[in-house]
Amino acid sequence: MSKFEYGDEIDKHLVKVIVHEFWRCRFAFNLFIESIPRNKKEIKQPNIEKVLAGYNSYALFLQHLYEYFLACLKRDRGNTKNISSDDADALFNEEVNKILRNW
Repeated sequence: MSKFEYGDEIDKHLVKVIVHEFWRCRFAFNLFIESIPRNKKEIKQPNIEKVLAGYNSYALFLQHLYEYFLACLKRDRGNTKNISSDDADALFNEEVNKILRNW
């Protein structure tokens, strides 16, 4: 049950996963942004709970971004077969470099 066609049942489930990971990624990113110090006092005397919340939300953001990216790659390939971590990392870095070049 690895290969699929756009629009079939497997593809519909994969799209749900992609949407789910996107929203989790967005939620975690917004939490991270909310944890950033807003004034000089917060910068000089950071609240440890807010610092930890920022660290955790950033880690969650990266985790969901990575899963979102993998699901998108699988959909582009038309195959739900696992992608090796080396291949995924290389593809992820390639995409980041594209974004940075275009920016």
